[in-house]
Amino acid sequence: MYEKITIDQTTRCPVRVVKLNTYDFRYANDRSAESQRSDSKSQDYLTIRYDENYLGFVIADGVSQSFFGELASQFIGDHLLSHMMEFGERYLEGSVDFQDNLESQLNNMAFIATPIVNAFQIPSHLPGMLINVLEQKRQMGSQATFAAGFIDIAKKKMALAWMGDERIRIWKSLQEITKETLGEETFQTAERWSTAVGMVGKLHTKIIEDSDITRFVVYTDGLAILDKEMQLNPISQEGLEAIILQT
Repeated sequence: MYEKITIDQTTRCPVRVVKLNTYDFRYANDRSAESQRSDSKSQDYLTIRYDENYLGFVIADGVSQSFFGELASQFIGDHLLSHMMEFGERYLEGSVDFQDNLESQLNNMAFIATPIVNAFQIPSHLPGMLINVLEQKRQMGSQATFAAGFIDIAKKKMALAWMGDERIRIWKSLQEITKETLGEETFQTAERWSTAVGMVGKLHTKIIEDSDITRFVVYTDGLAILDKEMQLNPISQEGLEAIILQT
């Protein structure tokens, strides 16, 4: 039975560490300053399932110019994680084509999400002009970028998928190998998933098998400061908390 972690989009989640016999990981989340001022939901969403042998995750970031981007980020987070946990082993084995099958799933998910967006009640306290704008945006759907993964701990294999500019970074010891492993031009802001049409742009997938990988980090553009801060040594829990507060 997998343990499950799902962050609450309405509040802060400080850095937490999960230690298992075979590996450990940490996670955190905080709302943007703008979301805190307006006391609104974070558009970021994180959900994880894990046991001693497998780890699955989705990090999604709602597109602020779409219709309530937090709807898309939560929907794609929950549904994509369920899919990755169901198909992850088959993707790693090669018995199911990772790219083609996931593309179909992402497009099909839009059919499930559209009624949810159509039924969403816009808060009545908003100004009438803003409500009119939001109703127009509703027709274009809610959108989110995402990074997802399924990791077989024992076999040192992982299946990764992403659309958008979430950061996925990989190290061997102190040497970062992200660019040579995932490519330099695959993290594009314009690529995302939409509740109205499914994929917008290209889905990127990668199967990695490397027993020498020692560290794997994923985060949204809200923590872009880590692009420069985290080059060699891992950042301590206290240091990571300080960086999150700084942003």
